[in-house]
Amino acid sequence: MGEITVEVDGIEHTYAIEEWLVCDSCSHGWLKLLNENSEACPECGAKEVSLTAEQITDRPKWLWDRANSIEEMAARTEHKAKLLRKLAQRGWALNEPPRDGYARLTKSTEQDENSDEIEVTLSEQ
Repeated sequence: MGEITVEVDGIEHTYAIEEWLVCDSCSHGWLKLLNENSEACPECGAKEVSLTAEQITDRPKWLWDRANSIEEMAARTEHKAKLLRKLAQRGWALNEPPRDGYARLTKSTEQDENSDEIEVTLSEQ
């Protein structure tokens, strides 16, 4: 697991990358937790697993918290739009429609010279 950093207007945004693993034996898929060191399948215990996706989670529901004016709200919206466009340029795509104030993005590993597909949930820190 790692992180991705995107700079927009001189501000760095860092997202923790979580790994989506699939068991090569039983095809069970699971999200590896950030504090989890084991890559053994929680279903059958097999250690042969494939990284199929990376996930990052963006939390836009707090975009306007404590904004003091409409201008500040507009500036934050424009900044977020630039950030999302930059992520798209790097190969990230919307995984599913946002819900509960969270947006999850996915990225194909083919762009990283890997044949597997990577799913990503963005977590802004």
